[in-house]
Amino acid sequence: MSFIERAVLGVLKPYFNRGPYPAPGDHFTLNVSNYMMGKDFATWNIPTMRLIVDFSQEEPMIAVNSSGQSDNPSSPHYEDGIRAWREGRYISFPFKEAAVKTQYTDVLTLKP
Repeated sequence: MSFIERAVLGVLKPYFNRGPYPAPGDHFTLNVSNYMMGKDFATWNIPTMRLIVDFSQEEPMIAVNSSGQSDNPSSPHYEDGIRAWREGRYISFPFKEAAVKTQYTDVLTLKP
């Protein structure tokens, strides 16, 4: 990689990368966090999504993304899941129409 490529990537890195953040866990825990054995404990891989489904509940699914709802770095939803993921909080994913309408107020309708 050339100097110019490294410089451009260095300038753009904060735009795409919102970390680093501490990531507890290891290869053998439910909160998997991979690091290189025999080196430091710098994490290089985390679960990108946590999901719990409890069919005994009326609204059975809760989940959280490790980043956010959008893949667009200029969107306010690019990083809106980071805090919840770090704190072990989850977001309800409702199935029933009334609960969906209550939780989701911004709706995008695609028409052909």
